[in-house]
Amino acid sequence: MDFSKLHKIKAFVFDIDGVMTDGDILITDEGQFLRKMNMKDGYALHLAKAKGYKMAAISGSKQNGVFHRLKHIGIEDVYDRCLDKITQFNKWLEKENLQAHEVMYMGDDCIDVDCIKAAGWGVVPSDGVEEAIDAADYVTQANGGRGAVREAVMMVMKLQGKW
Repeated sequence: MDFSKLHKIKAFVFDIDGVMTDGDILITDEGQFLRKMNMKDGYALHLAKAKGYKMAAISGSKQNGVFHRLKHIGIEDVYDRCLDKITQFNKWLEKENLQAHEVMYMGDDCIDVDCIKAAGWGVVPSDGVEEAIDAADYVTQANGGRGAVREAVMMVMKLQGKW
């Protein structure tokens, strides 16, 4: 793996379902969707925000409860119902005055492949789909929602001396 890419990373962009969550959805009798997030991933994101990294999340689904959690951590740019993720990714880069090579993108499914390829460091959880894994620079040891976010963020921050 080419670790030199990690020195250039200034920002993190994540898919949500299957990356920040394990991809399972619990459905209440009222029809609400419930997702579970990993506290250790949350700590890594909170620390990254405190150290000055820019962050965003781009999801293809509606994420009301998750939005609240991410905003609590410090991720203010959260985009849902986004089926054209690469367009949103590029808009966010422009908004933040960033180049794609300065961003780690982490996704797990076919809808993420264009962003994984475009980013400076494309990362996929170990339980991501084959198409995403084939496009990635790095596949985590951890599954989505089970520490994969922390593993990738911590790798960047440790290499940059910010962990």
